[in-house]
Amino acid sequence: MNNNAVIAVAVAALLVAGGGAAAYFMMNDGGKGSDAPELIVGQYTYDAYDHASGKNVKMPAFYEDSYFDKGASADNPSLMMFAFNIAMSCGYSTDDFSRRSDSVVAFMTAVGYTETYVNDAYKTEPTMHSTQVALGSRTIGSYTVIIVAVNGMNYGAAFGSNMLVGASGDHEGFSEGKDVVLETLRHYIEDKGITGDVKLLTTGYSRSAAITNLVGRDVSDAIAEGTVAETVGDVNLEKDSAYFY
Repeated sequence: MNNNAVIAVAVAALLVAGGGAAAYFMMNDGGKGSDAPELIVGQYTYDAYDHASGKNVKMPAFYEDSYFDKGASADNPSLMMFAFNIAMSCGYSTDDFSRRSDSVVAFMTAVGYTETYVNDAYKTEPTMHSTQVALGSRTIGSYTVIIVAVNGMNYGAAFGSNMLVGASGDHEGFSEGKDVVLETLRHYIEDKGITGDVKLLTTGYSRSAAITNLVGRDVSDAIAEGTVAETVGDVNLEKDSAYFY
């Protein structure tokens, strides 16, 4: 069995294993030689709602701080997949609305984003005008990395905002959600006392992906126009440090 096959088997075994808070393994260099550095990969699991079975299921995910080494304009499938997993973790199903954010908060905490916060909408039964947002942050090198997760899974009556198109301009329901996300982000940055250089990852699925697109547009415009403080918060945010998936 060649080196690449060994790696494939190791990854497959981890994907099947699941069930733990975090597990680690070391892969070889794919045949580049024994002197090449080994790659350390972290595997985690999170709970997500599975529409097919109608139950919460364990899902595998991978994370490394190095995912943020590349700028936002670079091809970055690893960060994209991590962002997708964050978005999926938002859809935890429970009859206790105050615990709907448990999975995304636990997932962010497990990968080191321990400064977590969820907005009030994430603690109550959704309405047509609800936008549920969870945030977490950690320091990586000279940057504070902030994750903004917008719930687009299993969100009940909030689905109705898809129909609020409006007469002109941006989609009314999505624009309303965008305003909630940016307001929550500004509050979070101020409340946590975050200053200096920031990297921002915002992610969503379905309705919340549309909201994320609008957030990305407004943040990109703010960076270009020098209005980051008004739009995001009193931090330094560059174009290549703002990721939207």
